[in-house]
Amino acid sequence: MNSMWFYLIKNYANSVAILTIDWTLTFSVMTTAVVAFLVQSFYAYRTYVLGGKEDLLPSIIITLGLASLVLAVDTSSDHQNT
Repeated sequence: MNSMWFYLIKNYANSVAILTIDWTLTFSVMTTAVVAFLVQSFYAYRTYVLGGKEDLLPSIIITLGLASLVLAVDTSSDHQNT
């Protein structure tokens, strides 16, 4: 919500403001990535339990979820440094 105010109200008609990333937007992306990883981990656990203790599908889910988390954190930290 604060990032919307930053871009739409505070910097109205300021085209240079688009080049900066507000810290609340970065925080929102990181928080969403962590929550998504937790949900995907729970989904992997449930597929492991309900799938008869098979390892392949939960391993794929965890690997892709972890890759998504790492890329989101990396992207957020890159924008924070600029």
